[in-house]
Formats: sequence, C-alpha cells, structure tokens
Amino acid sequence: MDIVLERSGGKLIGIEIKASASVGEADFRGLVQLAAFVGDRLEAGLVFYSGEQVLPFRMEGRQFFAVPISLLLALPCHSV
Repeated sequence: MDIVLERSGGKLIGIEIKASASVGEADFRGLVQLAAFVGDRLEAGLVFYSGEQVLPFRMEGRQFFAVPISLLLALPCHSV
C-alpha cells in the first residue's frame, strides 16, 4: 500500500501507484489486504497506473478501480 488517506468520519481511501501500462488482479493485493483489515472503513481503493483507461476490478466482494495517472496530471492547479 503506497498511500492511505483518511477522510473526516474515519473513512479510508487506499491508493497503489504502479509504473506499468497494464494492471491485473495482483496489483490490487494490497488493497484487498487493507479492506480485510479495516472492513467498512475502506471507502475506495485505487490503483494509479500509466495506462489510458479507467478499469473496474471486483475482488473479494469489493469494487476497486485502476485509474490512469495522466488524469491526475491533467487536473487544473489552483494557487491559494
């Protein structure tokens, strides 16, 4: 697990970051383990990768997503 974000109310978002242009079930292993450990506190599980499509992965009864890292890089930045 690369990053775990905690939202208000204690909900968690697990994030894995992969350099690969493709993803498979093995890339979600850490998220599955996190889900088993924290239960319903896990709100979302994401694998950022260098591919081009958002891909759903259903594992252990949970929905996860592979998300292109380019989507993060395309977000507008706002100065404070």
